[in-house]
Amino acid sequence: MINEKKIFKYLGVKILIVFLGFIMFFITGVATYDAIVKFKADFTIEYFDLFFTGSIFFLNLLSLVLVILKSSKSILFLNIYYIYFLSAFIIGVVGNYMYDERIDSSYIIVNFTTIFVLSILIFIINRFKYKETNYENIELIGTQND
Repeated sequence: MINEKKIFKYLGVKILIVFLGFIMFFITGVATYDAIVKFKADFTIEYFDLFFTGSIFFLNLLSLVLVILKSSKSILFLNIYYIYFLSAFIIGVVGNYMYDERIDSSYIIVNFTTIFVLSILIFIINRFKYKETNYENIELIGTQND
C-alpha cells in the first residue's frame, strides 16, 4: 500500500472543503473586484472594504492551494481563513444592525445561516483532521521501568 499524505481522516471532508473553497473563491473574487472598481481614495471606509475583501480572497486562495497540495500547514491556514472570515462577517453584521441597515427577516436568516455554517466548518476541520499515530515505543507497553 502506498503511503500518501493525508490532511483529513475522510475524503468527503476534503471534497467538501475544496468545493466550498472554490465557491468562496469566486464570491470573494467578485467582491474584491467590486471593491477595486468602487475604490476612491477619498473615503476611508473603502480602504477597509478593499483590505478585508482582498485579505479574505488571498487567505481563501492560499488555503485552497494548500489543501489541494496536501500541505501540512493547510489546517492552520484553513482555521485562520475561516476564523478571520467569520470575525469580519460578524463585525459587518453588527455594524449593519447598529446603523439600522438591512434588518428584514430574510437578511437576518442569511446572516445567522452564514455564521452557523462557518462555525460548523471550523468544527469539522478541527474534528476530522488527520493525526498520524506514532508507534515508536509500542514494545515498551506493559514492561516495568525500574
